[in-house]
Order: sequence, then structure tokens, then C-alpha cells
Amino acid sequence: MFPPMVVSCYWQTWTLGALFCEIYAFLGSLFGCASIWTMVFITADRYNVIVKGVSAEPLRSGGAMLRIAGTWFFSFAWCLPPFFGWNRYVPEGNMTACGTDYLTESELSKSYLYVYSVWVYIFPLFYIIYSYTFIVKAVAAHEKGMREQAKKMGVKSLRSEEAQKTSAECRLCKANAVYNPIVYAISHPKYRAALEKKLPCLACNTEGRDGGGSDAGSTATAENNEKAESA
Repeated sequence: MFPPMVVSCYWQTWTLGALFCEIYAFLGSLFGCASIWTMVFITADRYNVIVKGVSAEPLRSGGAMLRIAGTWFFSFAWCLPPFFGWNRYVPEGNMTACGTDYLTESELSKSYLYVYSVWVYIFPLFYIIYSYTFIVKAVAAHEKGMREQAKKMGVKSLRSEEAQKTSAECRLCKANAVYNPIVYAISHPKYRAALEKKLPCLACNTEGRDGGGSDAGSTATAENNEKAESA
């Protein structure tokens, strides 16, 4: 649609003839109508998926093709009448483009504009607004639910952390059966002496500590004997 308008703007008037003016206006109206109703069906599909959710019937290829065909049929149905006398396509504005005739005062011409505006602009607009109102509400409710779920998951994670701490304590208690004999063996001289007697290869030597203890014991015994003799 752009090149013919550039040429007309250069010459400051429509220069491509009456027939091409009608074709130009028809194509502009047709593509605009098809675009609007394509958005209507896209909105209907989004409403079906987001608002109805899993209860909605999924869109299949047959349904999609039917909607596409319906869009173009509806567009042709509303854009062809000006060729048959219900309104007309004429130069508009500064005469560098063509469109529907919105200047003629006849009731027939105005009626086309009224009906066309309702079915190609007003009804699609209100349907899109209506659908997206519920879509936005559904998305907001979903996000709210996700936030609440995230908070609950945070609490659950804290609970799981407590459970992990408890399980760690349990593991330490179980490990006590392993490391307690080792600690007891290292700290108890008699146990080490018995272990050295049974398993000399472990080198659990207790002579130094035991020798010191025996020397002190013999010294104390000698002193007691000397006191007894003098008495």
C-alpha cells in the first residue's frame, strides 16, 4: 500500500486511475479487517488456554484452518459491498490515497459505515477488552498462588533443614559406636597394656607411664619400712 501513496504524494494527487483507486482502497480495507479479526481469534485462543485452563478443548489444526478461512470470508464479505453500490471507494484526504466514502450524506452510504464500524472495529475491540480483562485476572491469580507456594516452600525448606540437623545428630550418635572404643583405648593405660600384649604390632607402649608409677610406688614403700624400723 505504500508505493502508490508515495507516487501520489510526489505528484500531489492520485495519478493511478479510478480502477486502481478502488483496488487500492479495497485491499487496504480487506487487510485491515483481516488483521483485526485475526487478533480476535488469537485473543479467543488465549482466553481458552489461560482462563479455562485444562478444562478447555485444545485448538487443533482443523479448527485453526477454519478460523483462518472464516477471517478471510468475513473480511471479503464486508469489503466487497462498495463495488456493488453500498458505499464506494474514492480518493480521500488530500487526494493522495483512496478509501471508503465517508463524506456522502446519503443514508445508504452512512449505513454501510455504521454497520462496518460495528462489526469490524467496535465489536472486536470490546471482545478483546473483555477477554484480556479475564486473562489479566487469571494471570494475576496464578502469580499470587505461585508467590504463596514459594513462601510455603521456604517454610518447608527450613523444616527440611531442621530435619537434616536432626539426622546429623542421629548420625553422630551412631558413629559413637565406632569412635568411642578408639578414644577409650587411647586414654586407658590398662586397656593399652592388654592390647599391646595381644597385638604387639600396634606399638601400644605403656612402659614409660607405668614405670614412673612403679618407681614412685617402690619409693613410698621403702620410706614406710624405714619409719617402721626406727619406731
